[in-house]
Amino acid sequence: DKAFWRADELAFVTRELLSANPEYQPELRRALRPLEGRLRPDLERFFSDPKATDAQRLAAANALADYASQETAKLAELLTVATTEQYAVLYPLVNSGKTDAIVKELGRVAERLPPGDMGSLERISFGQRRANAAATLLRFGEREAVLPVFLMEDDPEALTQFIFRCRPRGVGVEALLDCLDIVSAAPPGRYAKEARYALLLALAEYQLSEVPENRRAAVLKQVRDWYATDPSSGVHGASNWLLRQWGESAYVKQIDETPMAPSADREWFTLAVKVKPDAPSSSPDSLLESKSASPITFYYTFVVFPAGEYTIGSPDDEQPQRDKDEVRHRVRLTRPFAILNREVTFAELIAFNRKRYEDYIGKVSERPESSGAAVHWYDAVQFSRWLGTQHGLSESEQAYADPDSPSSGPRETDAARNLAPRNWPLDPSRRGFRLPSEAEWEIASRGGVRTSYGFGSDVGLLDRYGWFTVNSGGRMHSPLALRPGHRGLFDMHGNTLEWVHDWYGDYGGSRAADPLGATGGSRRVYRGGGWSGDAAVCRTAGRFRSDPADRGGDLGFRLALSFVGVPAESGQDKH
Repeated sequence: DKAFWRADELAFVTRELLSANPEYQPELRRALRPLEGRLRPDLERFFSDPKATDAQRLAAANALADYASQETAKLAELLTVATTEQYAVLYPLVNSGKTDAIVKELGRVAERLPPGDMGSLERISFGQRRANAAATLLRFGEREAVLPVFLMEDDPEALTQFIFRCRPRGVGVEALLDCLDIVSAAPPGRYAKEARYALLLALAEYQLSEVPENRRAAVLKQVRDWYATDPSSGVHGASNWLLRQWGESAYVKQIDETPMAPSADREWFTLAVKVKPDAPSSSPDSLLESKSASPITFYYTFVVFPAGEYTIGSPDDEQPQRDKDEVRHRVRLTRPFAILNREVTFAELIAFNRKRYEDYIGKVSERPESSGAAVHWYDAVQFSRWLGTQHGLSESEQAYADPDSPSSGPRETDAARNLAPRNWPLDPSRRGFRLPSEAEWEIASRGGVRTSYGFGSDVGLLDRYGWFTVNSGGRMHSPLALRPGHRGLFDMHGNTLEWVHDWYGDYGGSRAADPLGATGGSRRVYRGGGWSGDAAVCRTAGRFRSDPADRGGDLGFRLALSFVGVPAESGQDKH
């Protein structure tokens, strides 16, 4: 009599059913049908339990498809937590029995933002549910109901999960194109500003050949136009990625090498800097394109962040686990700044100091186009000054002081430190190239979000955005080889650890306005994780320090500069 089954016995039967050979499971389900109602709670628990094996979770989906095939509302709820394999089992049943009520409920799931007090770990599954609901709505033929999934406030988890969950769950490329058309035609503010960014990256999961021929030319023209002129740095970065995935690298290069003057109404600009390279090498194996001292032009795309108040540091329960020196606090920037959308490359470092970086490149990388490494802090500062000089800046415009000036203070006493000023003065009100401050670097990496990474907190997606121990192959990679974050910045998590200006010190105790770290010390800060680091090291809030003369094989940098033209109030971060 089924009434006499105890809860622990039912749990045991369920576990045995789900662990049985898949070939025999249909027969076992038929034998257990008299107990189907009482088995349901344990089947649903296994269905959504991340600790269960993939085989058990798939078996649970098959059992529920058998025992609850008419309960489409319940199956639709399960779709929001389904793996790709589970989704393939349940979606046909939900689709055949969908109702207006199911569509409305999925819409509510897709648009609901996580509560402010929700923990960091819970936010991941919450975002996954929103993304699954949105994918299901697209499969149903809904379009408008999907678009609230891009609402993010300070948590981009749902937006990022959507990017990578559409294709595996059977969403067709035309559904995404339809959404892109709707968002593009809408007045400003109608949809989340990150919607186009997310849709462009979602489209990049498909081949261009999968786009219907009658829509192909129009979408390519639209994305090309956005890449050339759209004011959004996120759209600019996502268009770059999509165009290169669709074989448009030549066009991307053309735009990348077209100077675009800074503008108050655009979040990015491109500088062309013609440099006279360091003296040519006598080696026949010189890695720079030209062995002569002929001028070379380098192109730099910067992303602008306005003045205002921002929150940096990590929540107490951040996963992977935070360090104690990552205290969450507010900072205020009184001036806009711009940061390079990529890391400085070996080719640029060789032009700056050929002998030193031709020697290093063979040790940590294979190509001059890769992100540069083995850079100590003094070289990063001297590169900044050198590039400014090559760009025609006067000494009064350089952000870092002339090392020979008395105002630069005491100098180091050994050549390994370039005999450079020990406490090299920085004036960030000047427009010259420089290292970002630690606060500026984190503001840029976060883009206003609270999550472990700029894209969210799901470590399982880190290999889509950053090179680290799991995917780097033990070497440096070229910039822009992985996806950009929602502000259009590449490689903020991994590839090279990046020097910033600051001496290491009390992170939350420095001045709240335009913080520049401690006034002195023995260690400079670097951020962002590297190809040899694990996932925790690549977190946005991760803080690291070293002797400024350290030339680690994964130590590099990206440039920053102060930027005039963005209203101070536009940078308010309300998170």
